[in-house]
Amino acid sequence: PWAVTTFPQQFLEGQKASLALPGWKQVAGGANFRDLSLVWVKTLVGRVSFEDKRIYAGVVGALSLLWGVGGVRGILGSWGKLGKEYLLLFFWVGVPLTMAFLISFFIPMLSYFRMVFILPAFYLLAAFGFSRLPKHIFRPSVLLAVFFSLTFLGIYYTNPKFQREDWRGAVAFVESKLDDNSTVLFESNSKFSPYVFYSNDSSNVLAGLAKIPAGSNKDVQNLNVLLQGKHEVYLFEYLVDITDPGRFLEKELESNGFSKSQVYDFAGVGFINFYRRL
Repeated sequence: PWAVTTFPQQFLEGQKASLALPGWKQVAGGANFRDLSLVWVKTLVGRVSFEDKRIYAGVVGALSLLWGVGGVRGILGSWGKLGKEYLLLFFWVGVPLTMAFLISFFIPMLSYFRMVFILPAFYLLAAFGFSRLPKHIFRPSVLLAVFFSLTFLGIYYTNPKFQREDWRGAVAFVESKLDDNSTVLFESNSKFSPYVFYSNDSSNVLAGLAKIPAGSNKDVQNLNVLLQGKHEVYLFEYLVDITDPGRFLEKELESNGFSKSQVYDFAGVGFINFYRRL
């Protein structure tokens, strides 16, 4: 029933959203080699990344070799002995990836964090592959795989940079600065739910756009009215490349006498620009 009744409607709505917000493809993931390869890369290293791309490439290359020699070789070498339960695992991994890739030609959705549910099947297949290797290869391969997995997991848990968006910290910081002369402005046509969730008082939080994506100054709210009596603005850049790629809201702020004096950065949330009226 879902495939006949609900899915077609979801597909059409997704297409409309994709056409209305062209920049969303860069965030949600499209049908291209980069996003497809990221699924493999993040399967190996998780949410961890490295600023030095040479180190990143070296780590991914070494891990790809490890999993290739271990898991894949073991599975292929025992292909004729696979039972139905292992074929189910192949479908578990392959079908969602294939469908996500094909659908992404029309609706961007091929992003590695959406594929996290294939990990159990992947690791079960890899475990089967490793178990079929000769003992002198099996033990060091498994030890290395476990070592790297625990290392990346430890980095993830101890480094906030790789964790979820720090809305709690961003909201607490901004609200500690707010007074009657200041307000919060978003590059959107509505208040962002994460801010409202963590906020003690979201009454001074404003949407800076009348329409998204903003295509001209006409799509910006009337700042003369919106910011009447306000001399300080904390502008969140969150998703600005999607909602306001032309930065029309920033231009309107400047034309209304505001000047950027400080920039703050919070993990996952991005930049918060502090504007003061001259």
